[in-house]
Amino acid sequence: MYTELSLLATTNTEAKQAVFPRLQKAMKGWLLKNPPVPEKLVKVVKEFPHSFVWAGSIWMNYTRCKLTVPGLTESLQHLAQFPSVVHFERPAGHEICVRNILDALQVSYSFNRSDPISRTILANGVEDEASDTVVYLFCHDIFFMSNWGARQIIDGLPEPIQCIRQMKRWFQRCIKIGHIDLAAEIIIAFSYLNERQNIEPLERSAADSIETTGLPQSPKGQGSGFIRAGDDADRIQFLRNYHTVIACLMAFIRSAQNSSSC
Repeated sequence: MYTELSLLATTNTEAKQAVFPRLQKAMKGWLLKNPPVPEKLVKVVKEFPHSFVWAGSIWMNYTRCKLTVPGLTESLQHLAQFPSVVHFERPAGHEICVRNILDALQVSYSFNRSDPISRTILANGVEDEASDTVVYLFCHDIFFMSNWGARQIIDGLPEPIQCIRQMKRWFQRCIKIGHIDLAAEIIIAFSYLNERQNIEPLERSAADSIETTGLPQSPKGQGSGFIRAGDDADRIQFLRNYHTVIACLMAFIRSAQNSSSC
């Protein structure tokens, strides 16, 4: 959740003019009050090497927000020296993200494995009737390959027109069945491809869900791992739906940014 919150702050900060100024101020304030503890990150990553992708993403998000955490850069550079961390076998998308982090840290590296881009779902094609899990991975490939919009990738896709058509069909399917979380991720992926998409169906779905339940609803079971004994009802409701709340905000922000740049 920390990674997503810091990413939300980044999304609203990088624009020339914040889409939601009050949200920007609140998120930067939250990041300043809740900085990651470098020593704890080092300990966690050494024990769980796969988590380097999340630790590095948090560092990149703070950097993009022009916020400095003493010792954080040095801690990530230290972790990048451990083969067990850098060469941990990850899904292709995560390996791309790790390479982005290492490049940003200015740490040299070499991998014996094949180019991770060639191993992504995005590069190998997906059926129109793909499962929600596969569509999530497809969107994440776009996130990582584009380095969260910093890199243009649309012209390098095997079949960009087919890719866009599939994403539009998946978006319509998600709206039809009320899968707000995945619909929001598809909108974010569109924005990283610099492709404009009508966001009104997502806005309506989110608004209907808010009117009924108070928050855009996440898929069942999402966020349940964060709930602790003693949490009150409001906190439990947020934790169960936090991912969709953040995904919708990012989708709305990115869509507004793309519209203003056109």
